[in-house]
Amino acid sequence: MSDEEYSVNELSAAQFQGNGSEIFHRTMQNSEAENAALISPSRESYGALIYLFDYLNEQLFNRTLPPCIITMPRSRRPQRGYFCGESWGKANQGVMCDEIALNPIHFQGSSTEQTFSTLVHEMVHQFQAYNGTPGKGAYHNKEWGELMRQVGLIPSSTAKPGGKETGRSVSHYIEEGGAFQRVCQKLLDTGFVIPWHAITPQDSDDDDNSGDDDDVDGDNAAKKKRASKTKYTCPGCTLNAWAKPDVCILCGTCHQELMVAGS
Repeated sequence: MSDEEYSVNELSAAQFQGNGSEIFHRTMQNSEAENAALISPSRESYGALIYLFDYLNEQLFNRTLPPCIITMPRSRRPQRGYFCGESWGKANQGVMCDEIALNPIHFQGSSTEQTFSTLVHEMVHQFQAYNGTPGKGAYHNKEWGELMRQVGLIPSSTAKPGGKETGRSVSHYIEEGGAFQRVCQKLLDTGFVIPWHAITPQDSDDDDNSGDDDDVDGDNAAKKKRASKTKYTCPGCTLNAWAKPDVCILCGTCHQELMVAGS
Protein backbone atom coordinates (compact mmCIF):
# COMPACT_ATOMS: atom_id res chain seq x y z
CA MET A 1 0.00 0.00 0.00
CA SER A 2 1.07 3.54 -0.61
CA ASP A 3 0.62 6.67 1.47
CA GLU A 4 0.49 8.70 -1.74
CA GLU A 5 -2.76 10.60 -2.17
CA TYR A 6 -4.35 12.21 -5.19
CA SER A 7 -6.68 15.14 -5.60
CA VAL A 8 -10.31 14.14 -6.06
CA ASN A 9 -10.48 16.51 -9.02
CA GLU A 10 -7.76 14.49 -10.76
CA LEU A 11 -9.78 11.27 -10.57
CA SER A 12 -12.22 11.28 -13.45
CA ALA A 13 -14.41 8.32 -14.35
CA ALA A 14 -12.17 7.75 -17.38
CA GLN A 15 -9.47 6.54 -14.97
CA PHE A 16 -11.82 3.90 -13.57
CA GLN A 17 -12.84 0.74 -15.38
CA GLY A 18 -16.44 -0.48 -15.47
CA ASN A 19 -19.67 0.88 -16.85
CA GLY A 20 -21.03 1.49 -13.36
CA SER A 21 -18.41 4.15 -12.65
CA GLU A 22 -19.04 5.86 -15.97
CA ILE A 23 -22.80 5.85 -15.44
CA PHE A 24 -22.43 7.39 -11.98
CA HIS A 25 -20.06 10.06 -13.27
CA ARG A 26 -22.55 11.04 -16.00
CA THR A 27 -25.34 11.40 -13.47
CA MET A 28 -23.27 13.94 -11.51
CA GLN A 29 -23.54 16.27 -14.52
CA ASN A 30 -27.18 15.71 -15.53
CA SER A 31 -30.44 17.19 -14.29
CA GLU A 32 -32.69 15.12 -12.01
CA ALA A 33 -35.12 14.49 -14.87
CA GLU A 34 -32.31 13.28 -17.13
CA ASN A 35 -30.98 11.01 -14.40
CA ALA A 36 -34.38 9.47 -13.76
CA ALA A 37 -34.61 8.51 -17.42
CA LEU A 38 -30.99 7.38 -17.60
CA ILE A 39 -30.56 4.80 -14.87
CA SER A 40 -32.45 2.41 -12.63
CA PRO A 41 -32.03 2.29 -8.83
CA SER A 42 -29.89 -0.85 -9.23
CA ARG A 43 -27.51 0.81 -11.66
CA GLU A 44 -27.44 3.95 -9.57
CA SER A 45 -26.62 2.03 -6.38
CA TYR A 46 -24.07 -0.35 -7.81
CA GLY A 47 -22.55 2.34 -10.01
CA ALA A 48 -21.90 4.39 -6.88
CA LEU A 49 -20.37 1.40 -5.07
CA ILE A 50 -18.10 0.61 -8.03
CA TYR A 51 -17.02 4.25 -8.16
CA LEU A 52 -16.36 4.21 -4.40
CA PHE A 53 -14.35 0.98 -4.58
CA ASP A 54 -12.23 2.32 -7.43
CA TYR A 55 -11.65 5.63 -5.66
CA LEU A 56 -10.57 3.96 -2.40
CA ASN A 57 -8.43 1.46 -4.31
CA GLU A 58 -6.68 4.41 -5.97
CA GLN A 59 -6.26 6.47 -2.82
CA LEU A 60 -5.44 3.86 -0.17
CA PHE A 61 -4.17 0.77 -2.00
CA ASN A 62 -2.29 2.28 -4.96
CA ARG A 63 -4.57 0.41 -7.41
CA THR A 64 -3.28 -2.98 -6.23
CA LEU A 65 -6.69 -4.58 -5.61
CA PRO A 66 -8.26 -6.52 -8.49
CA PRO A 67 -11.88 -5.84 -9.49
CA CYS A 68 -14.45 -7.73 -7.45
CA ILE A 69 -18.17 -8.42 -7.22
CA ILE A 70 -19.87 -6.08 -4.72
CA THR A 71 -23.08 -7.43 -3.21
CA MET A 72 -25.60 -6.08 -0.70
CA PRO A 73 -27.19 -9.01 1.17
CA ARG A 74 -29.77 -7.74 3.65
CA SER A 75 -29.40 -9.04 7.21
CA ARG A 76 -30.63 -7.77 10.57
CA ARG A 77 -27.61 -9.27 12.29
CA PRO A 78 -24.78 -6.98 13.42
CA GLN A 79 -22.38 -8.11 10.69
CA ARG A 80 -21.76 -5.10 8.43
CA GLY A 81 -19.92 -6.87 5.65
CA TYR A 82 -17.63 -9.68 4.59
CA PHE A 83 -14.93 -10.59 2.07
CA CYS A 84 -14.90 -13.92 0.25
CA GLY A 85 -11.99 -14.62 -2.07
CA GLU A 86 -12.50 -16.16 -5.52
CA SER A 87 -16.13 -16.99 -4.80
CA TRP A 88 -17.54 -15.95 -8.21
CA GLY A 89 -16.77 -17.42 -11.61
CA LYS A 90 -17.40 -16.02 -15.08
CA ALA A 91 -19.67 -18.23 -17.17
CA ASN A 92 -17.81 -20.63 -19.48
CA GLN A 93 -14.51 -18.78 -19.10
CA GLY A 94 -12.91 -20.23 -15.98
CA VAL A 95 -12.23 -16.77 -14.57
CA MET A 96 -12.62 -16.24 -10.83
CA CYS A 97 -13.10 -13.05 -8.79
CA ASP A 98 -13.60 -12.01 -5.19
CA GLU A 99 -16.76 -10.83 -3.44
CA ILE A 100 -17.15 -7.96 -1.01
CA ALA A 101 -20.55 -7.77 0.65
CA LEU A 102 -22.02 -4.78 2.47
CA ASN A 103 -25.11 -5.15 4.65
CA PRO A 104 -27.44 -2.33 3.49
CA ILE A 105 -29.45 -2.44 6.71
CA HIS A 106 -26.60 -0.53 8.36
CA PHE A 107 -26.39 2.22 5.72
CA GLN A 108 -29.24 4.22 7.21
CA GLY A 109 -28.18 3.91 10.85
CA SER A 110 -24.54 4.80 10.21
CA SER A 111 -22.77 7.93 9.09
CA THR A 112 -21.60 8.00 5.48
CA GLU A 113 -18.03 7.90 6.76
CA GLN A 114 -18.76 4.74 8.76
CA THR A 115 -20.37 3.06 5.76
CA PHE A 116 -17.36 3.84 3.59
CA SER A 117 -15.03 2.53 6.31
CA THR A 118 -16.84 -0.83 6.25
CA LEU A 119 -15.91 -1.17 2.59
CA VAL A 120 -12.28 -0.34 3.38
CA HIS A 121 -12.32 -2.92 6.21
CA GLU A 122 -13.24 -5.60 3.66
CA MET A 123 -10.78 -4.22 1.11
CA VAL A 124 -8.02 -4.75 3.69
CA HIS A 125 -9.08 -8.40 3.90
CA GLN A 126 -8.82 -8.56 0.11
CA PHE A 127 -5.39 -6.91 0.14
CA GLN A 128 -4.15 -9.38 2.76
CA ALA A 129 -5.44 -12.32 0.72
CA TYR A 130 -3.11 -11.34 -2.13
CA ASN A 131 -0.20 -9.81 -0.24
CA GLY A 132 -0.07 -11.41 3.19
CA THR A 133 -1.12 -14.32 5.36
CA PRO A 134 -4.80 -14.19 6.41
CA GLY A 135 -5.84 -15.79 9.69
CA LYS A 136 -7.52 -19.17 9.62
CA GLY A 137 -11.26 -19.05 9.10
CA ALA A 138 -12.67 -15.70 10.16
CA TYR A 139 -9.77 -14.89 12.49
CA HIS A 140 -8.46 -11.32 12.31
CA ASN A 141 -4.72 -11.62 12.99
CA LYS A 142 -2.01 -9.10 13.87
CA GLU A 143 -0.93 -8.67 10.26
CA TRP A 144 -4.47 -7.68 9.29
CA GLY A 145 -4.55 -5.22 12.18
CA GLU A 146 -1.32 -3.59 11.01
CA LEU A 147 -2.71 -3.25 7.48
CA MET A 148 -5.83 -1.63 8.90
CA ARG A 149 -3.73 0.94 10.74
CA GLN A 150 -1.86 1.77 7.54
CA VAL A 151 -5.09 2.93 5.91
CA GLY A 152 -6.31 4.84 8.97
CA LEU A 153 -8.66 2.33 10.64
CA ILE A 154 -7.96 1.04 14.16
CA PRO A 155 -9.03 -2.58 14.86
CA SER A 156 -11.29 -3.00 17.87
CA SER A 157 -13.74 -5.69 18.95
CA THR A 158 -15.95 -2.95 20.41
CA ALA A 159 -15.52 -0.45 17.53
CA LYS A 160 -14.13 1.88 20.21
CA PRO A 161 -10.69 2.51 21.74
CA GLY A 162 -9.61 -0.23 24.13
CA GLY A 163 -11.19 -3.19 22.34
CA LYS A 164 -9.33 -6.34 21.32
CA GLU A 165 -7.48 -5.95 18.03
CA THR A 166 -7.44 -9.63 17.05
CA GLY A 167 -10.01 -12.41 17.11
CA ARG A 168 -12.88 -13.85 15.11
CA SER A 169 -15.16 -10.85 15.51
CA VAL A 170 -13.26 -7.56 15.18
CA SER A 171 -14.64 -4.25 13.99
CA HIS A 172 -12.77 -0.92 13.88
CA TYR A 173 -12.98 2.78 14.52
CA ILE A 174 -11.70 5.62 12.37
CA GLU A 175 -8.35 7.20 13.20
CA GLU A 176 -8.71 10.94 13.70
CA GLY A 177 -6.82 12.65 10.90
CA GLY A 178 -5.71 9.32 9.45
CA ALA A 179 -5.41 8.35 5.79
CA PHE A 180 -8.96 7.04 5.46
CA GLN A 181 -10.55 10.07 7.09
CA ARG A 182 -8.65 12.44 4.81
CA VAL A 183 -9.49 10.70 1.53
CA CYS A 184 -13.07 10.12 2.67
CA GLN A 185 -13.58 13.81 3.41
CA LYS A 186 -12.24 14.76 -0.03
CA LEU A 187 -14.88 12.55 -1.61
CA LEU A 188 -17.67 13.78 0.65
CA ASP A 189 -16.76 17.35 -0.26
CA THR A 190 -17.72 16.55 -3.86
CA GLY A 191 -21.27 15.65 -2.77
CA PHE A 192 -20.81 11.91 -3.29
CA VAL A 193 -23.31 9.64 -1.49
CA ILE A 194 -24.62 6.09 -1.69
CA PRO A 195 -28.01 7.04 -3.18
CA TRP A 196 -30.23 4.20 -1.92
CA HIS A 197 -30.55 2.85 1.63
CA ALA A 198 -32.40 -0.28 2.77
CA ILE A 199 -35.51 0.39 4.83
CA THR A 200 -36.17 -2.06 7.66
CA PRO A 201 -39.89 -2.91 7.87
CA GLN A 202 -41.68 -3.02 11.19
CA ASP A 203 -41.61 -6.41 12.87
CA SER A 204 -44.73 -8.34 11.93
CA ASP A 205 -46.44 -11.54 12.99
CA ASP A 206 -45.63 -14.41 10.67
CA ASP A 207 -48.34 -16.67 12.09
CA ASP A 208 -50.15 -18.58 9.37
CA ASN A 209 -53.90 -18.41 10.08
CA SER A 210 -54.97 -20.14 6.89
CA GLY A 211 -54.90 -23.70 8.26
CA ASP A 212 -57.19 -25.70 10.56
CA ASP A 213 -57.29 -24.78 14.26
CA ASP A 214 -58.29 -28.18 15.55
CA ASP A 215 -54.97 -29.07 17.22
CA VAL A 216 -53.70 -25.82 18.70
CA ASP A 217 -51.36 -27.49 21.20
CA GLY A 218 -49.93 -29.74 18.50
CA ASP A 219 -49.38 -26.78 16.19
CA ASN A 220 -47.57 -24.86 18.92
CA ALA A 221 -45.35 -27.83 19.72
CA ALA A 222 -44.50 -28.25 16.05
CA LYS A 223 -43.65 -24.58 15.74
CA LYS A 224 -41.34 -24.76 18.76
CA LYS A 225 -39.62 -27.84 17.34
CA ARG A 226 -39.11 -26.20 13.96
CA ALA A 227 -37.88 -22.98 15.57
CA SER A 228 -35.23 -24.89 17.57
CA LYS A 229 -33.80 -26.42 14.38
CA THR A 230 -33.38 -23.52 11.98
CA LYS A 231 -31.37 -24.46 8.89
CA TYR A 232 -28.61 -22.09 7.78
CA THR A 233 -26.72 -22.25 4.47
CA CYS A 234 -23.44 -20.64 3.40
CA PRO A 235 -24.07 -18.62 0.19
CA GLY A 236 -20.53 -19.34 -0.95
CA CYS A 237 -20.00 -23.10 -0.58
CA THR A 238 -23.59 -24.20 0.36
CA LEU A 239 -22.42 -25.61 3.71
CA ASN A 240 -25.49 -26.35 5.88
CA ALA A 241 -25.82 -26.00 9.63
CA TRP A 242 -28.71 -26.21 12.07
CA ALA A 243 -28.98 -23.94 15.09
CA LYS A 244 -31.36 -21.84 17.13
CA PRO A 245 -33.01 -18.80 15.47
CA ASP A 246 -31.24 -15.44 15.43
CA VAL A 247 -27.68 -16.74 15.77
CA CYS A 248 -24.74 -15.60 13.68
CA ILE A 249 -22.74 -18.44 12.09
CA LEU A 250 -19.64 -17.78 9.99
CA CYS A 251 -18.30 -20.24 7.44
CA GLY A 252 -14.66 -20.95 8.23
CA THR A 253 -13.87 -21.57 4.57
CA CYS A 254 -15.66 -18.69 2.84
CA HIS A 255 -15.68 -16.15 5.71
CA GLN A 256 -19.35 -15.55 4.92
CA GLU A 257 -22.31 -15.40 7.27
CA LEU A 258 -24.60 -18.40 6.87
CA MET A 259 -28.11 -17.30 5.87
CA VAL A 260 -31.43 -18.86 6.88
CA ALA A 261 -32.23 -21.44 4.21
CA GLY A 262 -34.94 -20.28 1.84
CA SER A 263 -34.71 -16.63 2.92
